Amino acid sequence: MDTLDYYEWCKTILPDLIAEGKLEAFDEDEGEPDREWLMEEITNLILDEGDVVYGLYWDSGGPGAGAGAENIFRFRGLYFSRSEVNGVSGPFPSLDDVLAEFAGEFLGITEATVEISCDELSAADVASRLVSFLEEAEHVVKINGEKWRVTKDGQFEPITH
Repeated sequence: MDTLDYYEWCKTILPDLIAEGKLEAFDEDEGEPDREWLMEEITNLILDEGDVVYGLYWDSGGPGAGAGAENIFRFRGLYFSRSEVNGVSGPFPSLDDVLAEFAGEFLGITEATVEISCDELSAADVASRLVSFLEEAEHVVKINGEKWRVTKDGQFEPITH
């Protein structure tokens, strides 16, 4: 999979963002915009204006950083991941590309995983991609609002009653 360099992609959309009034113009006589500034500004736009199309929510039950979320955003037709481990990564051409690149973060199920939501895949499609890293016997996780059981052998089954 070919991913665009994030900074290079940021530079390609900069004129549109300036024209839309989302970013201030910079003096082109001074060369390219500051790399860190541009990446930070566009990252903030992705997080503020992008659509969350996939979310994995976890809660360890512990204090402090005992809960959180890993998200995939769609912004201007491209996909970006945001995780506790890697921060914001992208752009990717598809949701599948993000899931393949960061499978451990978005498809791995542990005792702390409580819910997964995905606007672009059915609960069954999401469940078919998940991998169990459970140390205990069974676990229940919500997928697109439906309850699913992770069995002792790491399979995912919908709870129908």
